[in-house]
Amino acid sequence: NLNSTQLTCRFESNEVGIFNVTMLVTNEYGRSSVDASLFRMSSTGQLYNFETYAVIANISSSNGSVEGGTILTINGNYFCASNRYPLIVNIDDQPCTILSSNLTTIQCQTSAMPANNRSYFHGGRGLHVYYQSGFIDLNNLGNSSPPLPGINATRMWIHEASFSSQFPSPTTVWLIGFLRVPITTKFIFRLETGSYAALYLSTDENPDNKIKIVSNLFPESSGILLQNDTNYYILCIGSNYGGAFSLNIKAAMRQYKSSTPSSSLGTHEIQQITVGANATSEYQVIACI
Repeated sequence: NLNSTQLTCRFESNEVGIFNVTMLVTNEYGRSSVDASLFRMSSTGQLYNFETYAVIANISSSNGSVEGGTILTINGNYFCASNRYPLIVNIDDQPCTILSSNLTTIQCQTSAMPANNRSYFHGGRGLHVYYQSGFIDLNNLGNSSPPLPGINATRMWIHEASFSSQFPSPTTVWLIGFLRVPITTKFIFRLETGSYAALYLSTDENPDNKIKIVSNLFPESSGILLQNDTNYYILCIGSNYGGAFSLNIKAAMRQYKSSTPSSSLGTHEIQQITVGANATSEYQVIACI
Protein backbone atom coordinates (compact mmCIF):
# COMPACT_ATOMS: atom_id res chain seq x y z
CA ASN A 1 0.00 0.00 0.00
CA LEU A 2 1.24 3.49 -0.83
CA ASN A 3 0.05 7.04 -0.27
CA SER A 4 1.71 10.40 0.20
CA THR A 5 2.75 9.71 3.80
CA GLN A 6 2.92 5.92 4.20
CA LEU A 7 4.42 2.93 2.41
CA THR A 8 3.53 -0.61 3.50
CA CYS A 9 5.68 -3.46 2.17
CA ARG A 10 6.41 -7.10 2.96
CA PHE A 11 9.83 -8.22 4.16
CA GLU A 12 10.48 -11.29 2.02
CA SER A 13 13.77 -12.47 3.53
CA ASN A 14 13.78 -15.44 5.90
CA GLU A 15 17.04 -14.44 7.57
CA VAL A 16 17.14 -13.39 11.20
CA GLY A 17 19.23 -10.46 12.32
CA ILE A 18 19.28 -6.66 12.24
CA PHE A 19 18.40 -4.62 9.15
CA ASN A 20 18.14 -1.08 7.82
CA VAL A 21 15.43 0.36 5.57
CA THR A 22 15.92 2.40 2.42
CA MET A 23 14.06 2.89 -0.84
CA LEU A 24 14.69 4.38 -4.27
CA VAL A 25 12.29 6.90 -5.79
CA THR A 26 12.32 7.23 -9.59
CA ASN A 27 13.42 10.22 -11.65
CA GLU A 28 15.16 13.06 -9.86
CA TYR A 29 14.15 12.16 -6.29
CA GLY A 30 16.82 9.55 -5.60
CA ARG A 31 17.29 7.53 -2.42
CA SER A 32 15.19 8.00 0.71
CA SER A 33 16.53 9.47 3.94
CA VAL A 34 15.83 7.77 7.28
CA ASP A 35 15.22 9.99 10.29
CA ALA A 36 17.90 9.62 12.97
CA SER A 37 15.25 8.83 15.62
CA LEU A 38 14.41 5.55 13.84
CA PHE A 39 17.84 4.05 14.44
CA ARG A 40 18.66 1.77 17.33
CA MET A 41 22.13 0.67 18.37
CA SER A 42 22.97 -3.00 18.83
CA SER A 43 25.27 -4.23 21.58
CA THR A 44 28.01 -4.62 18.97
CA GLY A 45 27.81 -0.95 17.97
CA GLN A 46 25.82 -1.34 14.76
CA LEU A 47 22.91 0.96 13.91
CA TYR A 48 19.72 -0.68 12.66
CA ASN A 49 16.05 0.08 11.99
CA PHE A 50 14.42 -3.27 12.82
CA GLU A 51 15.28 -6.85 13.72
CA THR A 52 13.86 -10.30 13.00
CA TYR A 53 14.02 -13.46 15.10
CA ALA A 54 12.69 -17.00 15.09
CA VAL A 55 9.33 -17.68 16.77
CA ILE A 56 8.40 -21.05 18.35
CA ALA A 57 4.65 -21.75 18.50
CA ASN A 58 4.43 -25.45 19.37
CA ILE A 59 6.61 -28.48 20.22
CA SER A 60 5.59 -32.15 20.00
CA SER A 61 5.81 -34.77 21.32
CA SER A 62 5.60 -33.86 24.98
CA ASN A 63 7.41 -36.98 26.29
CA GLY A 64 10.23 -39.30 25.26
CA SER A 65 13.10 -41.50 26.39
CA VAL A 66 15.85 -40.26 28.72
CA GLU A 67 18.22 -42.30 26.53
CA GLY A 68 17.56 -39.98 23.59
CA GLY A 69 16.30 -40.81 20.11
CA THR A 70 12.96 -38.99 20.47
CA ILE A 71 11.85 -37.17 17.31
CA LEU A 72 10.70 -33.63 18.09
CA THR A 73 8.65 -31.47 15.74
CA ILE A 74 9.02 -27.73 16.35
CA ASN A 75 6.49 -25.45 14.66
CA GLY A 76 6.81 -21.69 14.33
CA ASN A 77 8.21 -19.22 11.85
CA TYR A 78 11.46 -17.77 10.48
CA PHE A 79 13.51 -20.93 11.01
CA CYS A 80 16.29 -19.76 8.73
CA ALA A 81 19.69 -21.44 8.47
CA SER A 82 22.63 -19.46 7.09
CA ASN A 83 26.38 -19.27 7.54
CA ARG A 84 25.98 -16.17 9.68
CA TYR A 85 23.09 -17.55 11.74
CA PRO A 86 23.32 -21.37 11.74
CA LEU A 87 20.28 -23.34 12.87
CA ILE A 88 20.96 -25.01 16.24
CA VAL A 89 18.50 -26.77 18.56
CA ASN A 90 19.40 -27.69 22.16
CA ILE A 91 17.22 -29.71 24.53
CA ASP A 92 18.33 -29.70 28.18
CA ASP A 93 21.53 -28.01 26.93
CA GLN A 94 22.22 -31.06 24.76
CA PRO A 95 22.23 -30.97 20.93
CA CYS A 96 19.10 -32.12 19.13
CA THR A 97 20.28 -33.45 15.76
CA ILE A 98 18.40 -31.68 12.97
CA LEU A 99 16.74 -34.11 10.56
CA SER A 100 14.87 -31.60 8.39
CA SER A 101 13.91 -27.94 8.45
CA ASN A 102 12.06 -25.29 6.51
CA LEU A 103 10.74 -21.84 7.28
CA THR A 104 8.02 -23.05 9.68
CA THR A 105 8.99 -26.57 10.85
CA ILE A 106 12.05 -28.25 12.37
CA GLN A 107 12.39 -31.97 13.06
CA CYS A 108 15.26 -33.10 15.27
CA GLN A 109 16.34 -36.14 17.30
CA THR A 110 17.16 -35.72 20.99
CA SER A 111 20.38 -36.75 22.72
CA ALA A 112 20.57 -38.74 25.94
CA MET A 113 19.58 -36.87 29.08
CA PRO A 114 22.70 -35.63 30.95
CA ALA A 115 23.42 -36.92 34.43
CA ASN A 116 22.81 -33.74 36.44
CA ASN A 117 20.20 -32.35 38.77
CA ARG A 118 19.87 -28.89 37.29
CA SER A 119 16.61 -27.06 37.95
CA TYR A 120 17.29 -24.12 35.60
CA PHE A 121 17.58 -23.97 31.81
CA HIS A 122 18.11 -21.24 29.24
CA GLY A 123 14.92 -20.46 27.37
CA GLY A 124 14.17 -18.33 24.36
CA ARG A 125 14.10 -14.64 23.76
CA GLY A 126 12.86 -12.30 26.49
CA LEU A 127 11.98 -12.67 30.15
CA HIS A 128 9.33 -14.44 32.20
CA VAL A 129 6.90 -12.14 34.01
CA TYR A 130 5.07 -13.46 37.08
CA TYR A 131 2.60 -11.52 39.19
CA GLN A 132 0.35 -12.43 42.10
CA SER A 133 -1.77 -10.70 44.72
CA GLY A 134 -0.15 -9.48 47.90
CA PHE A 135 2.37 -6.87 49.00
CA ILE A 136 5.95 -7.70 50.04
CA ASP A 137 8.12 -5.20 51.93
CA LEU A 138 11.24 -5.39 49.78
CA ASN A 139 13.27 -2.95 51.87
CA ASN A 140 13.94 -5.71 54.38
CA LEU A 141 15.10 -8.35 51.88
CA GLY A 142 18.49 -10.00 52.15
CA ASN A 143 21.21 -9.71 49.53
CA SER A 144 20.74 -13.17 48.01
CA SER A 145 17.38 -14.73 48.94
CA PRO A 146 14.34 -12.90 47.52
CA PRO A 147 10.91 -14.59 47.62
CA LEU A 148 9.85 -16.41 44.45
CA PRO A 149 6.41 -16.49 42.76
CA GLY A 150 3.92 -19.13 43.84
CA ILE A 151 2.59 -21.91 41.63
CA ASN A 152 -0.66 -19.99 41.06
CA ALA A 153 1.02 -16.78 39.89
CA THR A 154 0.02 -15.42 36.49
CA ARG A 155 2.80 -15.90 33.94
CA MET A 156 3.59 -14.26 30.60
CA TRP A 157 6.52 -13.40 28.30
CA ILE A 158 7.98 -10.00 27.46
CA HIS A 159 10.66 -9.12 24.92
CA GLU A 160 12.06 -6.14 26.82
CA ALA A 161 13.19 -5.75 30.44
CA SER A 162 10.23 -3.50 31.12
CA PHE A 163 6.74 -4.10 32.51
CA SER A 164 3.86 -1.78 33.38
CA SER A 165 0.24 -2.37 34.35
CA GLN A 166 -2.66 -1.25 36.54
CA PHE A 167 -3.49 -3.39 39.57
CA PRO A 168 -6.70 -2.95 41.63
CA SER A 169 -5.09 -4.35 44.78
CA PRO A 170 -1.63 -4.96 46.31
CA THR A 171 0.48 -6.97 43.83
CA THR A 172 4.01 -8.34 43.52
CA VAL A 173 5.74 -8.75 40.14
CA TRP A 174 8.82 -10.74 39.11
CA LEU A 175 10.96 -10.49 35.96
CA ILE A 176 13.10 -13.63 35.63
CA GLY A 177 15.46 -14.85 32.93
CA PHE A 178 19.02 -14.87 31.65
CA LEU A 179 21.23 -12.05 30.44
CA ARG A 180 23.85 -12.71 27.74
CA VAL A 181 26.17 -9.96 26.56
CA PRO A 182 28.27 -10.22 23.38
CA ILE A 183 31.00 -7.86 24.60
CA THR A 184 33.25 -8.22 27.64
CA THR A 185 33.05 -4.90 29.44
CA LYS A 186 31.71 -3.22 32.57
CA PHE A 187 27.99 -2.55 32.80
CA ILE A 188 26.08 -0.11 34.97
CA PHE A 189 22.55 -1.24 35.89
CA ARG A 190 19.74 1.13 36.75
CA LEU A 191 16.31 0.31 38.16
CA GLU A 192 13.47 2.70 37.29
CA THR A 193 10.24 2.20 39.23
CA GLY A 194 7.74 4.01 41.38
CA SER A 195 7.31 0.99 43.67
CA TYR A 196 9.35 -1.05 46.10
CA ALA A 197 11.81 -3.07 43.99
CA ALA A 198 15.13 -4.94 43.95
CA LEU A 199 17.30 -6.34 41.16
CA TYR A 200 19.43 -9.46 41.57
CA LEU A 201 22.19 -10.63 39.22
CA SER A 202 24.06 -13.93 39.42
CA THR A 203 27.82 -14.21 38.97
CA ASP A 204 27.10 -16.96 36.43
CA GLU A 205 24.10 -18.93 35.15
CA ASN A 206 23.34 -20.51 38.54
CA PRO A 207 20.44 -18.78 40.35
CA ASP A 208 21.97 -19.76 43.69
CA ASN A 209 24.82 -17.31 43.07
CA LYS A 210 22.65 -14.21 42.68
CA ILE A 211 23.24 -11.07 44.72
CA LYS A 212 21.28 -7.84 45.03
CA ILE A 213 22.89 -5.09 42.95
CA VAL A 214 20.29 -2.28 43.00
CA SER A 215 16.98 -1.38 44.64
CA ASN A 216 14.48 1.47 44.69
CA LEU A 217 16.54 3.00 47.51
CA PHE A 218 19.85 2.71 45.60
CA PRO A 219 18.72 2.55 41.95
CA GLU A 220 22.11 2.58 40.17
CA SER A 221 24.93 0.05 40.45
CA SER A 222 28.66 0.51 40.16
CA GLY A 223 30.43 -0.94 37.12
CA ILE A 224 30.01 -4.74 36.94
CA LEU A 225 32.32 -6.69 34.63
CA LEU A 226 30.40 -9.19 32.47
CA GLN A 227 31.99 -11.69 30.08
CA ASN A 228 30.84 -12.14 26.51
CA ASP A 229 29.00 -15.33 25.48
CA THR A 230 28.21 -16.09 29.12
CA ASN A 231 24.75 -16.55 30.64
CA TYR A 232 23.89 -14.60 33.79
CA TYR A 233 20.75 -15.30 35.79
CA ILE A 234 18.74 -12.15 36.48
CA LEU A 235 15.75 -11.63 38.80
CA CYS A 236 13.87 -8.41 39.48
CA ILE A 237 11.05 -8.15 41.99
CA GLY A 238 8.70 -5.22 42.54
CA SER A 239 5.70 -4.72 44.81
CA ASN A 240 3.10 -2.00 45.41
CA TYR A 241 -0.21 -1.40 47.17
CA GLY A 242 -2.18 -1.24 43.92
CA GLY A 243 -2.70 1.27 41.13
CA ALA A 244 -0.17 2.15 38.45
CA PHE A 245 2.85 -0.16 38.41
CA SER A 246 6.03 0.07 36.34
CA LEU A 247 9.34 -1.77 36.49
CA ASN A 248 12.20 -1.01 34.10
CA ILE A 249 15.71 -2.48 34.01
CA LYS A 250 18.30 -0.48 32.12
CA ALA A 251 21.97 -1.21 31.50
CA ALA A 252 24.74 0.85 29.96
CA MET A 253 28.14 -0.26 28.73
CA ARG A 254 31.08 1.78 29.96
CA GLN A 255 33.89 3.07 27.75
CA TYR A 256 32.40 1.79 24.53
CA LYS A 257 33.11 3.30 21.13
CA SER A 258 30.97 2.99 18.03
CA SER A 259 32.25 3.50 14.50
CA THR A 260 28.74 3.81 13.04
CA PRO A 261 27.14 6.96 11.59
CA SER A 262 25.24 9.47 13.70
CA SER A 263 21.79 8.76 15.13
CA SER A 264 19.50 10.13 17.81
CA LEU A 265 21.43 7.94 20.27
CA GLY A 266 24.78 9.51 19.47
CA THR A 267 26.50 11.82 17.01
CA HIS A 268 29.94 12.24 15.52
CA GLU A 269 31.34 15.71 16.00
CA ILE A 270 34.05 17.32 13.88
CA GLN A 271 35.62 20.48 15.22
CA GLN A 272 37.96 22.89 13.48
CA ILE A 273 40.25 24.51 16.00
CA THR A 274 42.45 27.50 15.07
CA VAL A 275 45.32 28.31 17.37
CA GLY A 276 46.86 31.77 17.18
CA ALA A 277 47.89 34.86 19.08
CA ASN A 278 47.10 38.54 18.87
CA ALA A 279 49.73 40.62 17.05
CA THR A 280 50.67 44.04 18.44
CA SER A 281 52.68 46.61 16.52
CA GLU A 282 55.71 47.85 18.42
CA TYR A 283 57.70 51.05 17.85
CA GLN A 284 61.11 51.59 19.45
CA VAL A 285 63.23 54.73 19.63
CA ILE A 286 66.91 53.93 19.85
CA ALA A 287 69.35 56.69 20.73
CA CYS A 288 72.99 56.22 19.82
CA ILE A 289 75.65 58.16 21.80
